[in-house]
Amino acid sequence: MGIVKRNNRQPTYHHPSIVQPSGGGFFSNIASSMVTGVGLGVGSEVGHQVARKIMSETDEKKGCELEKDNFRRCMDNTGNEFKMCEDFFNALKNCK
Repeated sequence: MGIVKRNNRQPTYHHPSIVQPSGGGFFSNIASSMVTGVGLGVGSEVGHQVARKIMSETDEKKGCELEKDNFRRCMDNTGNEFKMCEDFFNALKNCK
């Protein structure tokens, strides 16, 4: 602990281990959460667009019915959580 004198007045004590809070705050946290949410939403939508394209291509081929049904069922059962259905998506994508 160091002592700092000011103009012949009572000394002011300065404790070097006290850390001052740095920036941020409530609204900063909200903004950060919103940006994260938007990023997740965009990633999810990109996955859905890719899945729709793959499914439309397989519709044209009229094949891979099991893989297509498994992927659609997974998406329905998980509330469209693409990450949870990625294995089914990959099976559909690789179907010939």
